[in-house]
Amino acid sequence: MEKINRRKKMSKEGNVWVYIALIALPVLQFILFYVVVYFNFIKMAFQKMDPVTYEVIGFTFDHFKTSIDFIFSQDGWNVIKMSILGWVSHIAVGVPLGLLFSYYIYKKRFMSGAFRIFLFLPSIIPAIILVTIYRYAMDNAIPAFQQYINSLPQRPLGFVANPETQVLAILAYNVFIGFGTSVLMYSNKMSSIEPSLSEAAKLDGTTAFGEFWHVTLPMTYSTISVFLVSSVASIFLNQLNLFSFYGWDPPAGMETLGYYFFYKASDATTYNDLPAFCQLSAMGLVMTCIAIPLTFVVKYLLKKFGPSEE
Repeated sequence: MEKINRRKKMSKEGNVWVYIALIALPVLQFILFYVVVYFNFIKMAFQKMDPVTYEVIGFTFDHFKTSIDFIFSQDGWNVIKMSILGWVSHIAVGVPLGLLFSYYIYKKRFMSGAFRIFLFLPSIIPAIILVTIYRYAMDNAIPAFQQYINSLPQRPLGFVANPETQVLAILAYNVFIGFGTSVLMYSNKMSSIEPSLSEAAKLDGTTAFGEFWHVTLPMTYSTISVFLVSSVASIFLNQLNLFSFYGWDPPAGMETLGYYFFYKASDATTYNDLPAFCQLSAMGLVMTCIAIPLTFVVKYLLKKFGPSEE
């Protein structure tokens, strides 16, 4: 009996140490890469540094003033406008199309399994490969086909290369690659809907669109709202894959806030420019002060005006 109790005690103690070992690394990562990094991030926003020695010589609010001046400048407005345009295209085009494709897959229509694989490919294949294929098709294959069909003496400019269509081409690409995760999540949520609800709707004579609108959409709305609320952060983080398309030199007016932060942080890292990091920290805090209330507003509107599962 004593041996059995001793084994149980050792087993319990062993389980405790296994649990501690499993959570130790995530907790350490959280402390280092979230608490410590963010504390230093906030601290740098107020630091005034000597431009030569990079020593902290005091505290200042000048970084915030510079950030606000940039936001209200023409360059700043162009960056913000492109970021908002990318978000709006996702909400207005990506979400509705994602829901329709998810519903098609959920109903197991013709080639629904192939559609699921095809739409999930952007989440598997590296971005640079997809961009290369997409850009070749837009700038070479399609213009060559147009030249052949219309018997043109010269090949027309591709959609990515043409300044008049390149914004639309970039937005279309980003809508497509955003399908993977959303279609997977939406279709999985739709699969959990009680089949009796769909059967009852059919018995009442509801059309396929009526079933989607009155049954499937309300039952999927909790997942949709989570995606919409979390998408607010993409206004400030999404690069629209500009680096994959254009590297360090995107066309004028194409930069987003995500690309702006990426470019500036890379430049500051290359030259070990600590004052530039202080400026970026201040601008990050300014954007955070904008993103937090905006997120709560979107959440409130979705909760107030969204459909109910009842």
